[in-house]
Amino acid sequence: MNIFAQASRQRLRFHYEGVGSVDLEDLWAMPLTALDNLAQEENKKVKVSEDESFLRTTNKPKNTEALLKLEVLKVVINTLQDEAEERSKEKQIKEQKEELLELLALKKRAKKESLSEEELQKQIDAL
Repeated sequence: MNIFAQASRQRLRFHYEGVGSVDLEDLWAMPLTALDNLAQEENKKVKVSEDESFLRTTNKPKNTEALLKLEVLKVVINTLQDEAEERSKEKQIKEQKEELLELLALKKRAKKESLSEEELQKQIDAL
């Protein structure tokens, strides 16, 4: 089952200090630093709840709610970071394109300015 479907069916709430209970959909509007703090808290809960056994099959976390919360937070954090990186790349490309267009306009103007009077008059007469 999708972790978001599972989280919404369980009506997961995240406790954020100073704010209180935060719903699943509210996570998308939170700052990354706040999400990181929530993820660290849930990670601590998962680690504390693990059985102390060195056999691979028995070392399972008991706190499945904390594990689900942690997985949801990881997806939200990664998605928001990916989106921020994409916006940054798009902004950088837009700035480069604008700069190149300005340079192109300058070159075209310089080319026209280098025309002789006769060539300029011919172009004017052609209009």
